[in-house]
Amino acid sequence: MDTTTTTEPAGGPAGKRARNGAVILTDRLCEKRVAKRTKIYDRKCPGLYVSITTAGVATFSF
Repeated sequence: MDTTTTTEPAGGPAGKRARNGAVILTDRLCEKRVAKRTKIYDRKCPGLYVSITTAGVATFSF
């Protein structure tokens, strides 16, 4: 039986949240095209993020 254990999160070495980081949300970021669903967290308002789908739909959550 071959078992591989890694210490990295599934999103890669930086992890999903760290890779997107906390940025100041702008309309330009919310309108961008993505290859898979992406969450972008806001730096000025902790807890606020936008989830962007492949169809280009942006959903804000708090």
